[in-house]
Amino acid sequence: MSTKLTWSQWSKKNEIPRKLLHTSIGFITLGLQRYGFHAEQITPYLAWGFLPAFTGDVIRFQWPAFSHLYNRVMGPLMRESEKNSWNGVIFYLLGTWIVLSFFPEDIAVMSILLLSWCDTAASSFGRRYGKYTPKIAKNKSLAGSLGAFGCGILASYLYWGIIRTGPDSMAAQSWMSFPVLCVVNGFVGAVAEAMDVWGLDDNVVIPVVSGLLLYIIM
Repeated sequence: MSTKLTWSQWSKKNEIPRKLLHTSIGFITLGLQRYGFHAEQITPYLAWGFLPAFTGDVIRFQWPAFSHLYNRVMGPLMRESEKNSWNGVIFYLLGTWIVLSFFPEDIAVMSILLLSWCDTAASSFGRRYGKYTPKIAKNKSLAGSLGAFGCGILASYLYWGIIRTGPDSMAAQSWMSFPVLCVVNGFVGAVAEAMDVWGLDDNVVIPVVSGLLLYIIM
């Protein structure tokens, strides 16, 4: 019997649709800032998105027929573990709302980039190379953390080195040199991705921990 996976099976196994959505949020965030949208204009939409997402989960937990339809439609964007628990989208909306509401805009955007890209990089590198490196936490490998670290450096270079370069940016006002700032951002992204805070979802932990660490450091 052939063990070759179809495209559908391979993409599902490697969470390709979920990763594409996850990664796209970072680019959407950059686009919104580029076209003049500010945090106070975005947070109401996040709150409005949270309500139907939360309500949908409550309904599917109580109504098996709706749960079957929900999982059929949203399944490609969900992990298997989420099909019987809370959808990660709820925590993604909550995490982004928190950082946009309580941190300076530059730090909030960088925190969302670290969530969007470092988490995806950590998952991809961890799945591919994690078996060759030590575990550093539950379901976390050194390979995944190194992927998050490198991606955090690139995200910092892209945001503060190419896109947000004016004198009013936090990078321009930072006490750190730009190369050091990029490395620090990479380290923050790796630490936030590897942390387990009271068992909370990564989609809340990564942006909030990143925002808090960057605020303290910068």
